[in-house]
Amino acid sequence: MAPQAIEYWLKAAKRAASRSAYLEALAHLDSGGSLLEGLSAGRERTHRQLQLQILRATTLLATKGMSADETGETFASAWELCKHLGEEVEETFPALWGIFTFRNVRAEYHLSHEVAKNALQRAERLQEPALLVLAHRMIGPPLVQSGQLVAARDHLEEMRRLYDWERDRDSALIYGVDFKAGGQAFLAKVVFLLGGPDRALTLAEDSLSHAKNLEHLYSENFALTWVTLIRFLRREPVSSLDQGRLATTLAEKKGFGQFSAQAKAHRGRALIDLGQAEHGVALINEALSEGKAMGIGFDVSFNLASLAVGAAATGEFDEAKAHLTEALTEVAKSNERWYEAEIHRLLGEFALGANGRTSAVRAEECFLQSLYIARRQLAKSWELRAATSLARLWRSQDKTQEAHHILAPVYDWFTEGFDTADLKDAKALLVELK
Repeated sequence: MAPQAIEYWLKAAKRAASRSAYLEALAHLDSGGSLLEGLSAGRERTHRQLQLQILRATTLLATKGMSADETGETFASAWELCKHLGEEVEETFPALWGIFTFRNVRAEYHLSHEVAKNALQRAERLQEPALLVLAHRMIGPPLVQSGQLVAARDHLEEMRRLYDWERDRDSALIYGVDFKAGGQAFLAKVVFLLGGPDRALTLAEDSLSHAKNLEHLYSENFALTWVTLIRFLRREPVSSLDQGRLATTLAEKKGFGQFSAQAKAHRGRALIDLGQAEHGVALINEALSEGKAMGIGFDVSFNLASLAVGAAATGEFDEAKAHLTEALTEVAKSNERWYEAEIHRLLGEFALGANGRTSAVRAEECFLQSLYIARRQLAKSWELRAATSLARLWRSQDKTQEAHHILAPVYDWFTEGFDTADLKDAKALLVELK
């Protein structure tokens, strides 16, 4: 009777997880796990144990967080069971996904990329479309985070092209988050960086609509958090704050600790931009503390840079510089480079803010370094900001021709986003330079 009883508890856990009742799902899995001793040692018992471990690990993604020690240990245990049974068992890809996610959210991008490449090689060998969707979804994020933007875009666009609603809509029930809802959110980020602010917003909002249509709350919270980010990157703090509040409400209601911390940090950034620096800094510090407790290393350099903006907003330029120095240390440690160009640009802005024209040489060095990094990554949005900052500095030094020469080609490259603050600022400066 034990095999049938375990199957019953597995189905009950899946039903509970499908309606985001994760604590109930864990209780069912405990009941099923207690029956394993009733099975004779052998392949069937090991496979049942693996099924329970995979579902437990996927549930822990939501309740404990993607980077929590318990989540990582459970996925690692599942992977060992896969290897014991033979790595081509059905649970191989969910186990690889879990290990990938654990490493990626801990900002161990080299390791997460290696796991993702393993998954892509297996998927290409098997030529299973759903597995190819997953593998391309996995490859993209560590490339985005490490500043390899074009490669990231190509993999995530392939994920989007291959995704099939009828075939892949249940991916969230197996992997914890829907392929498209999560992957397209990352695609929105990379498209913004590559100079497509309007398409980035369209992608992020479509990701959210897709998740809502699935009626999968974890996927919805994932996508909502990323809409909040894209709004911030577009310098729309009011909209970012509104979306961040919605993300926070959902995360706290369902116990999604990781999204609660991420949304809190995004709200903090928006508040700083809206002139409420003290409140914003407090929220980001809370988010960093909560994230550290969950093992989150993802976007720590970005959060530190945001703390720097908050410090500078209150005239604490030495503190701002210290935060940016710490952010660059984090960049070097984790290879998280998607915000690196902005960190250098902010160093230049704060050098001017602290000491005015006496720090113009240092500011120019920072702006040029920002330009170099942005151009190397083909990050047109950061190149525009760096060129605008440098052109503004040169204008103050009566280098009008040089300022126009550095800014005009970047601005002319853009074909969308002309209602965003970055492009409006660049256009206004170009008019002044003429």
